[in-house]
Amino acid sequence: MTDNQDFQVVVGVLISSASSVYEVQDLLGCGTYGEVTQCRKLATNETVAVKILKSKRCIEEAKEEEVILKKMKELDSDKFNIIRWNNSFTYEGHFCLEFEKLDITLYEFMQMSHFQPLELIEIRPIVQQLATALEFLKSVGIVHADLKPENIMMVDHLQQPLRVKVIDFGLACDNPEARTGVILQTQWYRSPEVLLGASFNEAIDVWSLGCIAAEMLMGTALFPGMDEYDMMRHILYTIGKPPDHLLNAGLYTEQFFRANYTGLEPPQWRFMSKLEARNFTCNPHAISSLSDLKKIFSAFLFVRILHKASCKLSGEDASADECDWASFINLLTKTLKMDASERITPSQILQHPFITMSHLVGTFKNSSHVKLCVELMSVCQGLSSDDGEDVARATLKTSLIEETSNSTASPACHSVPDEGHPARLSGKEQPFLQSSSISGENSPAKKRKRDGVDDSECGNNPDTTPAKKRRDECLDSALTETGEQGSPRKSLLHKRKRDDVDPCIPSEGR
Repeated sequence: MTDNQDFQVVVGVLISSASSVYEVQDLLGCGTYGEVTQCRKLATNETVAVKILKSKRCIEEAKEEEVILKKMKELDSDKFNIIRWNNSFTYEGHFCLEFEKLDITLYEFMQMSHFQPLELIEIRPIVQQLATALEFLKSVGIVHADLKPENIMMVDHLQQPLRVKVIDFGLACDNPEARTGVILQTQWYRSPEVLLGASFNEAIDVWSLGCIAAEMLMGTALFPGMDEYDMMRHILYTIGKPPDHLLNAGLYTEQFFRANYTGLEPPQWRFMSKLEARNFTCNPHAISSLSDLKKIFSAFLFVRILHKASCKLSGEDASADECDWASFINLLTKTLKMDASERITPSQILQHPFITMSHLVGTFKNSSHVKLCVELMSVCQGLSSDDGEDVARATLKTSLIEETSNSTASPACHSVPDEGHPARLSGKEQPFLQSSSISGENSPAKKRKRDGVDDSECGNNPDTTPAKKRRDECLDSALTETGEQGSPRKSLLHKRKRDDVDPCIPSEGR
């Protein structure tokens, strides 16, 4: 088989392995080097997803991915919100990976609502499940290295709302020290250390998680850079300058910064202007600081109120929601620390008040908002595998009972900055928020290139709906308040830009 050999999968054909025969029912995803199909196993009538590779080069990479998948499976990774890999086989020279069949990606889930912001009550269980997955990966020494909304899948967004799993371990590695300078992570979710070409560890996945959490709240990417220079520009504007030790260690620091040497001391680094970097097409900043998310979200809420899609919270619910907002910003800030050594760890995320809700429970005893948060998260915390085995280290329900019985609970907002917003939850607007169960890919080094190729994926089309236009107007207004130019935001929601990493392996689980 050669790399340019014709390759086509047709619905209805049979694919066989040493142990099973698969009937192709649907084509779920396509890439330059392979396809993901929905198949029915004839012997068991089970529906699965089969990723079929056609390129020799990508077959070798997929086999490296298989090593990671086997390592995780031996440690029951599917019990920690990671896609279940079943088997690998070769069919007529094509390497195939079989996975459990999942539903839609988090990106598609947001796209269905025209990228309207998710509520904190929806974001919390998603962040909790992703942090659980990252905690598992950290414990076994694996870096995912490509966490993004397209690599997070809803298990069943109708029957099991908000239950998610991490997919696509094609760039995952268990030897990050050997990958310094390798192009990893999709551009909008790429950490400062990877941009600069410095050494990295599992903390790069936490950075991506922070970007995703902010995106769920904003409805658009937090750092929508046109290229790597623009990415660094966005990060500097919103978060700040990388520490000197990171700049000194980066292989690619001089692509972004100018060094000023003043003798034997380490250089003083200055970020290059757009003219120096020969960059004339930069996207406008989404926000000027993480605290400005409050203004943007308040603007979103105002638009929805005008359209009679929601009502304001009042009394205890309003106070609880304001406190919840402050806790979320506190957590988000800790996931986006420029210095990876200061970045919050997955286990610390799971212990953060935003996840445990220690800032809410026992203080706002009559809040319906808090009661709904507890109901969703108590189910989420008791993540279980398909055979019913409980894998949660501790249930939130127990801690909630203990805290509720403690009448000396401290004031809710003392542990986080006092930042609030008048958000709300509308049952009519969010019908999927019901009391349902929420249970719980290694490539060789490539030549580092700029992310200038628009390698879009199926279904990622720009949104031009009236709802999107209303949101953009609202965002422009909020940006004007924060001092940013009220320029059109069309570029922030253009067709999702992909890296120029060869798309060898399309997403599985579809």
